[in-house]
Amino acid sequence: MSINQTGRKLLFAAVAVALALGALHVGVQAQGTELLSNTTFDSYAGTGGNNVVPTGWTLTASIPVSSARQEWVFNEFPGFGASWEVSTSKATFTMIARQFVPGIRAGTNLRFSVYSNQFTCNKETSCIEGNIGYRISDTSSGAQTRIGVDPTGAQDPNASTVIWSNFIQPWDRFEQAIIDFQAKSDNGVTLYLYSSQSVPMLLNKVYWDNASLSVLGAGQIVPGATEVPKVVPFVTPQGQQPDGSIVHVVRSGDTLASIAVAYKITVDELRKLNNIPPDEYVIRIGQKLIIRAATVPGPAITYIIVTATYTPGPGTVFPTGTATFTATPTRKPDTSIIIITLAPTVTP
Repeated sequence: MSINQTGRKLLFAAVAVALALGALHVGVQAQGTELLSNTTFDSYAGTGGNNVVPTGWTLTASIPVSSARQEWVFNEFPGFGASWEVSTSKATFTMIARQFVPGIRAGTNLRFSVYSNQFTCNKETSCIEGNIGYRISDTSSGAQTRIGVDPTGAQDPNASTVIWSNFIQPWDRFEQAIIDFQAKSDNGVTLYLYSSQSVPMLLNKVYWDNASLSVLGAGQIVPGATEVPKVVPFVTPQGQQPDGSIVHVVRSGDTLASIAVAYKITVDELRKLNNIPPDEYVIRIGQKLIIRAATVPGPAITYIIVTATYTPGPGTVFPTGTATFTATPTRKPDTSIIIITLAPTVTP
């Protein structure tokens, strides 16, 4: 075989590979293409039981939670089989799950959607209501869910580039949340699932099912949904405490980034003040975060000297005279109460 023939064959092979790769890349961007696998949360990884997470997702939570494949089927919701269940008991929790999807080009119009279902109950006995035949949530828990996307592919849920949907409260039913957006770089995109509550219940559960990330055609994206917020969510700074400290009580929608902006400190400073590791993103409603340590010293401990004069009586073993008692203050670990213990020192 001649060199020219070999060169032509190599050239043709290279062109064929390039065309194939191009077709593959274009195919990924084609309208209607589903970019997620495990969309129904049927595949899991982990140690089993209540310690599994759907394949492709990473879960973080404000407290230890149970993460399990919910085996039974919601008969009242056709099309929803086993779901992903995240739960705890007798506590409030906030969870954030994320998945990074690579291989998406900047400018691609996308739709991320997922269904959530939440259940909270504070009864010692069954939560199934009388003749209704199915369970009814106690809505005073304030539980809520939302979804988010980072079109730049960053993987920090506190970043200002994250677009969040509105909160929904899908009590005892599946409800869909949708975000239409546009990829901002060739790095890929990051997807988020978020759930929180404000009041603890005996049972606290959230279910996720039927997720999708699909490509939209040109012009199909919802107007305004592609704009990445230029600032983080607004937070109202909270006042100074009597001891000079500033403590922020976390409210719905707060993030580490939005709190840091409100108090004009960095996220790293906020993490350091509250011993929050760099890979931890979740804060919970009602959590107290130190913004500034106390600057006013606490009350001084006063040592009291008590002098008493004894009058001898029948059977007295002390001589007449004056005895001095020294008060030894002792501070309890969890209170500011000072306990005085009197120990006699006899003066003959």
